[in-house]
Amino acid sequence: MPPMKKPQGGHGGARQGSGRKRVRDVFERPIRRAEQQIADHLPALIENLLVLANGVTVEGTASTGGTTIYTRPPDRAANEYLINRLLGKPTEMAESEVSLSVDSITIRSITAVEPPKRRSDVADVEAAVRDVERAEAAADVASAVGVQV
Repeated sequence: MPPMKKPQGGHGGARQGSGRKRVRDVFERPIRRAEQQIADHLPALIENLLVLANGVTVEGTASTGGTTIYTRPPDRAANEYLINRLLGKPTEMAESEVSLSVDSITIRSITAVEPPKRRSDVADVEAAVRDVERAEAAADVASAVGVQV
């Protein structure tokens, strides 16, 4: 039997232009201006990050009127950002625990999860982790019960 067609009466379904607008579309001009400002200052920003990453000596004026000189240690976040920027964010381990009611079996799994490349990939990564966990849980339950998968 062929699939049924939708009625052509103009009722139902998404309307043209309906729904929530993407942030990038709503704030397109301010985002472009901000990106251009960052691009204009990029060499200085990178230099600042490198200075923070190596540690910095700061000279300031104390409330008593004297001069205060102190050294800040290397900034871990600046180092981490620079390394991640060059090499990519490292794989993270995700731990999960699944409890099933078949003879009270508890399954623990540790899965390597690649970090998402874009924000839209977050849901895909989470779904993939859930799929792997379900498959591992099903295989463990089947082997515990004596069923071959």
